[in-house]
Amino acid sequence: MTYKAKIVKLVIVLCIVIVIIVKWHTLAYLANYIKGYYVTIKESLITPDTVSIIYPTRFLNYKHPYHNAPCDLLHCGNMLLYTPSKEERVSDIAQKLIGYTYYYKASHLQNAIVSLNAVSSKTVAAGTVLVIPHPLPFITIDLTKKSMTQIPYVKGVYYSGNSLASQKMMCQLYQLKQAGINAVVFDVKDVCGTVNYKSHVPIVVELNTHEKRPIDDVVTLIRNFKELDLYVIARIAVFRDHLLATKSPDMAIKSKRTGGIWNQGSKELWVDPTKQSVWDYNIALACEIASMGADEVQFDYIRFPTTGDLSDAQYAYDFGKKSKVETITEFLAKAKNELHKLNTAVS
Repeated sequence: MTYKAKIVKLVIVLCIVIVIIVKWHTLAYLANYIKGYYVTIKESLITPDTVSIIYPTRFLNYKHPYHNAPCDLLHCGNMLLYTPSKEERVSDIAQKLIGYTYYYKASHLQNAIVSLNAVSSKTVAAGTVLVIPHPLPFITIDLTKKSMTQIPYVKGVYYSGNSLASQKMMCQLYQLKQAGINAVVFDVKDVCGTVNYKSHVPIVVELNTHEKRPIDDVVTLIRNFKELDLYVIARIAVFRDHLLATKSPDMAIKSKRTGGIWNQGSKELWVDPTKQSVWDYNIALACEIASMGADEVQFDYIRFPTTGDLSDAQYAYDFGKKSKVETITEFLAKAKNELHKLNTAVS
């Protein structure tokens, strides 16, 4: 065998070793990464009217999730190792590292860490090497949207907040994807008022309306959806909001008779559609989930109440005394304007 042939053979062996280390799925990421650049160049040369996109997320941009990883975290191939510099609670480790894994609920990651590493206590000593299960590959989907996602039709499935907490959800979703769905709708905020993920919107944090959230890392959840080529629709129940009315009575519709919260004692409390702070709360939430990768925000309960003692309802009219139609129309116009800046559709 000639020297040149030996070199070629060595290169082939090295390539095989690299493939084994990074696994085949990483090559798929690289392929899509190249396709993403190709489509970007193509779109810059061809007018958008001549481009027909059938699958909303077939070509995607990617980023490196470990670029700013802490120094005590080591990613190599399909392995993620964490070595705490001081004694830490397993629950804190799960919260800290969830963004580097496919888990979107911290308790699930915590249980997996305990099981995989045979951890026998709630804390881990400094210097202990932990294997973190189901880590992200070295490049992942970038959820930043450079343009509004186009989709010819929607055939999807809806998940409430609690159903998202099920560990079987992604498996079920994969089966539904195989059956032909191309979209998923999930509750960002339901009629109870619970914000279903860990939000960073100041008023949500202040009022702690995400306290009973089923999702700790909504970015990972949305990324999981995108990896299945699904169009992601975030549902927000706007003006029917029991929790917000309770935690911030100033935002609730008032009772003319008592001066307190209108419809108090019922299971159906509403915040005031004519109040500036209520608009700001919901639009801030919509913009946050849009910036996290949702393709569309679906506003529900975008109306005034129709049951209860309506004659007793007192509205603030922060924008002047306008009709219900005008109020709702102006709210939607403002929300649409803000969301379109983030390349997010509104329904």
